[in-house]
Amino acid sequence: MAGKRKSNSNGPATELRGKLRELSTTITAPRVTKLRDARRTFERDYVLYVIAKLGDRGEAARALGIGLSTLKEKIRSSRR
Repeated sequence: MAGKRKSNSNGPATELRGKLRELSTTITAPRVTKLRDARRTFERDYVLYVIAKLGDRGEAARALGIGLSTLKEKIRSSRR
């Protein structure tokens, strides 16, 4: 195969590993917390995301399969 340049790279996998290595040096991980606290924070953020997408708390509660009072509690829970 004349004209093809031989590369030291193993293709996309090598390129991806390089990008991941580059990102890992620029991303700071959140501080380590108890799993319960991480779950509460995730749930609160996700509930707020769904509310923003749907524009209504009642609609968000229905979409998430929870009651409105539970939705409100999940919003408050990580503030403690």
